[in-house]
Amino acid sequence: MCSGGDSGKEKRKQEKEARQAQKAADREAARKQAALDRLAEQRRNVAAQQVQRQQQLRAQAQATQAKQRAEVSRLEIQQAERLASMKSASQAEQAAIAAATAQKVAGIEAAGGAAATSLRVLGQRQPKAPTAVQTRKQDRGKGAASTSANVARGSAASKGPNLSI
Repeated sequence: MCSGGDSGKEKRKQEKEARQAQKAADREAARKQAALDRLAEQRRNVAAQQVQRQQQLRAQAQATQAKQRAEVSRLEIQQAERLASMKSASQAEQAAIAAATAQKVAGIEAAGGAAATSLRVLGQRQPKAPTAVQTRKQDRGKGAASTSANVARGSAASKGPNLSI
């Protein structure tokens, strides 16, 4: 009799405990879900920071590359200017060397020409000039001494070398 009433009470007690257990499980699930949500939010924040950092690094890399390209261009222009300067200086030096060489060659050719002409003249047969012939002294009588051209040099008293000063 009463047993039927007890079973309803017990059933309600079990239902109440089940509801309390369910509430506790729901609270625990909500607490765990909140922790998971916080963890997911942290991960999203870290991921967003990583994406932002990647973008910053990419922008920095692009800026560095652009700066390096500009530096390379500047250095190439500077090198071209230096090469042109060296080439013009080299051409000027070459022109100066060529002029100096031409001047030396002209001097050598002139000296060589003069030497060749001199050697040519020396190599030609030179006509001999008549040389003085010494005649033997002839015994002549007394009288004025004369040369073979019969020019009197002086009197017999002043015979000697002909020194006309």
